Amino acid sequence: MLADRIASLRAGLVHGVRAHWRWFVVVGALLLLVGLPNYPGRWNTDTGVMVEQMQARRYDDVWSPFITWIWQPFYSLGMGAGWVMLGQVVVIALSVGVVLRRLGVPGAWAPPLTFALCISPVFYASAISVMRDTWFLCSLLVAIGCVLSPPRRRTMVLLVVAVVLAIASRQNAAPAVAVVVAWGAWRWGPWAGRRRLLATAATGLLAPAAVLLSLAVWETAIGVDQEHPETAVFVGDLDEMSGRVGRMLMPESVVDPPFTLDEFRTSTIYALDTLWFGNRRASLRQTDAVHAEIAEAWRDSVREYPVVYLKGRWQLFTRQIGWSGPPAIAYFPADIGTSRSPRPHFPEAAAKASTYLSWFAHEGDWRFGGWVHRAWVWWALVTATAAWQWLRFRRRTYAVFALVVAVHLTALFPIAPHMQFRFVEAAIVIAQLAIVGAVAVSWRRRLDESAQIASSEYES
Repeated sequence: MLADRIASLRAGLVHGVRAHWRWFVVVGALLLLVGLPNYPGRWNTDTGVMVEQMQARRYDDVWSPFITWIWQPFYSLGMGAGWVMLGQVVVIALSVGVVLRRLGVPGAWAPPLTFALCISPVFYASAISVMRDTWFLCSLLVAIGCVLSPPRRRTMVLLVVAVVLAIASRQNAAPAVAVVVAWGAWRWGPWAGRRRLLATAATGLLAPAAVLLSLAVWETAIGVDQEHPETAVFVGDLDEMSGRVGRMLMPESVVDPPFTLDEFRTSTIYALDTLWFGNRRASLRQTDAVHAEIAEAWRDSVREYPVVYLKGRWQLFTRQIGWSGPPAIAYFPADIGTSRSPRPHFPEAAAKASTYLSWFAHEGDWRFGGWVHRAWVWWALVTATAAWQWLRFRRRTYAVFALVVAVHLTALFPIAPHMQFRFVEAAIVIAQLAIVGAVAVSWRRRLDESAQIASSEYES
């Protein structure tokens, strides 16, 4: 009996390798070209703090506590950030492949297109960056792949897991996730007519809300420290508005030591948990009482100066999407190693990877994104692609891709505390994936039509 099972398992494995050998080649090549040269990955400050919290076994709500908690036992077994980075490469590659195939890209085309996408600059930089934004991207790609697949039980379970991990990875993930969940409800639901529309909208709104509520209950149950991450947004807005109206709007309790408005107008630099104004600082980690004071000052200022608030937010948003200038921090360089970010194990290979990524940055500077990093460009292109697919072929799927991108970017307007590229990275990846899929499917259809015409002419 045991021998039969082993033989059956071996036969199944051989069949799987033979049937999917192209994908084994693609994933192996990406691990060698993307993962290994950058091992153990490029970290940002968030990742460093999460590692510190795992070591201390204490979590707060600023740094995705649920993800840190899940990672903790694996980290204790030696599964550090390097393994996470390699996993990111595999998940992104397989998710991209699944999405392309579900969109109708031929089986022989999907592996090389997946490889080409994964070594393109934005995909490449995402895969090697061990950070919450990449985990959100991976989860979102898995969720989209699930929604495009037939509604099997295991697919639905995987979708639920992906949705939970996406929202747990980033506090601003819920709007984009809501669109994907509603998309799944529309495709899979048994409803029709008006009920279908209502059920889709309700599912899209209630599912992310249920996940957020469940995470909040879980944080309370295990004693996650409440550090009020929204304080970063409040302090940044008060900084911006004070300079515009010529009056100090920041509560005196925030800044240590107090300073004048002229000093306050100096450039702001975001650090780990601090906003620096010249040589003065405003801590983002405050007591509940001080946080309440900051929140009240923010509400009063927005009510008193709504136009000033919107102008400041618009300036940040247009820079975030690359409309008014290049977004900040196009990628994390190989020499970013600090006490919280380790040096690459293969520095020469990592340096070559950084050189490759610098070709697409603004004037070769990693601190500023180039045109491939300008989210508004890809927003426009994926919207045009959706319109083309609808008008030419009556395909609605690409309209949902455009909606996911639009909702994710728009949701950043009121809550993004700064203009780093990583906030919009997922939107660009989704847009590029949809555009490539649409072009490939349409090109294959054109080739088939040409072949049919040629065959008909030959027969006649």
